[in-house]
Amino acid sequence: MFKTRILVGEDNEDMQEFYQIAAGAYPDISLTICARGDDFLKMATAEYSSIDVIFGDNSMPMINGLDVLRRFREYERHHGYQSKPFVVVSAGSSKKDAMDAGATGYFQKPISLDELAIILDKLRQQTTPISSGSKPATHHLRS
Repeated sequence: MFKTRILVGEDNEDMQEFYQIAAGAYPDISLTICARGDDFLKMATAEYSSIDVIFGDNSMPMINGLDVLRRFREYERHHGYQSKPFVVVSAGSSKKDAMDAGATGYFQKPISLDELAIILDKLRQQTTPISSGSKPATHHLRS
């Protein structure tokens, strides 16, 4: 069975638990959470071929989420990859700032479990398995 691998950049422990609860409703989702922006960026680039969807908060220690997003998009351009879904879920940034930085979608905190379930369903329908070394398809999520 194909598992959708989701990477989350979130330093707030309550929000980390929130993502874990939401992902727990889907047996075909594998979730990895990074609490610091620098670790989030390292994981996003080092594990690029195995990550299907990325969620990121803006207010993170070391590197903020929008800077992670910008650097991640630069990494994709540098390697000739098409954009992976990267959804900003934040109370500290505007939708315009997130979309200008290259976000696929934007959601303002607080976000409910129902809203996150809708997002996960939309992204899972758009995400196809990515084999090692392949260049993933572009995905778009409209909020």
